[in-house]
Amino acid sequence: MDSLALARIFLALLFVVALILACAWLARRNGVRIAGAPHTALTVTNRVSVGPRGMQVMVVEVENQRLVLGVTPGSINVLHTLPPHAPGEAAPAPATSAPATFQSILRNLCGRKA
Repeated sequence: MDSLALARIFLALLFVVALILACAWLARRNGVRIAGAPHTALTVTNRVSVGPRGMQVMVVEVENQRLVLGVTPGSINVLHTLPPHAPGEAAPAPATSAPATFQSILRNLCGRKA
């Protein structure tokens, strides 16, 4: 192979890579999802850190459901499912008082007064 053939192959490869990158940029810009489930709205309502290593309990609203999730760096677990808010009802504001204990937060989220 001479240098002209190698240059043609190299330019063709660069063109293909540039075309792939341009298509990915356009898809991302236009919000096109390549694979997976249809996009659903997800809102994190409340989040409480409960441990030193990124452990959190959070309330998430997704598809007209409220989920209490336990989130660690290695996993996400559903702790409880709450009833959805009524259409005219506003979401409760997070408490601004002194930090509560994990036990009291979990009791309040689950609705139990033990």
